Amino acid sequence: MAAGLTVSYPDAHHLQALIVAFLGADGLMSGYESAEGEAMWAAVLREAPRMRRHSTRRGGPPC
Repeated sequence: MAAGLTVSYPDAHHLQALIVAFLGADGLMSGYESAEGEAMWAAVLREAPRMRRHSTRRGGPPC
């Protein structure tokens, strides 16, 4: 990462909205939508400390 740049991750509500937007725009590969959505969720859980603290169900979005 370049010096001076910061990374921010979405909270659970915004991540769900982002995944829904990708689905609505056909932004996920046909036939792999679920796997790609779960991969995005897992990446945020892995990389964003606040999501690890507040995660209620490891590996997937809250129901």
